[in-house]
Amino acid sequence: MQIERAALIPGTEQSLGEGNSQPFRAQVRLSTGGIATVICKRLEQHKIAAECFAALVLRAWGIATPAPCIVLAGNEVLYGSQDAAYPNLKQRLGWSDHLPDQYKEKLIVAAATLLASWPQTGAVIAADEAIHNVDRHIGQVLWDGGEPVWVDHDQSLGVADGNLPDLNKLAWLLGSLGLHSQIQTSAVSHALMLPGNELLEAAESAAEAGAYQFAEFVANRLPALASRVVARFPQPNDLFAGLQ
Repeated sequence: MQIERAALIPGTEQSLGEGNSQPFRAQVRLSTGGIATVICKRLEQHKIAAECFAALVLRAWGIATPAPCIVLAGNEVLYGSQDAAYPNLKQRLGWSDHLPDQYKEKLIVAAATLLASWPQTGAVIAADEAIHNVDRHIGQVLWDGGEPVWVDHDQSLGVADGNLPDLNKLAWLLGSLGLHSQIQTSAVSHALMLPGNELLEAAESAAEAGAYQFAEFVANRLPALASRVVARFPQPNDLFAGLQ
């Protein structure tokens, strides 16, 4: 495991137009001398560290997550991740905040149906519970019609904004729509098997972004993780509660 360091190439920034962290696509010069395209986010230091740690752990657990990097832009430190070069699920389905609620509901059902069909969704639900990610909404799943890629973990590992409800949003969404029977079994199975031996290595690598007790945080959640996952699947409820 390692975190690449890079320097922003001025003039290459392209705003992505959504998200509180002001994400933008840019070219960077890697410490190895190569050029790469990354997605940069402006985050507080502890959230940069959380992003780095979570990305390393999820990748070690076999979940498709872009490689993390630390981007220097003058005196500013940014979080960067490898550009997957395709849209998130909201964009793919044509979501707009200006759509009437009945159309939003149909798009959420379509997104949930896709999520329920993907083999990796159960593993992601278990991993999100392990890192206590409370903000896995459909805008944080990249999809080009093939294998999905899972991004954005700054609302996890105990550093989430205080106004966010304590939800495992994928479990909540699929449970609310009654699409959870097989996914719940898969998620519990993965929760029982997630190894903890990668945590210290990820913490050592992520320490470059700041020293936090993330490995201990996750390790303390693993023994009861299966029970935690089961508890995250609700009975059908209001479709929009907690998803906006």
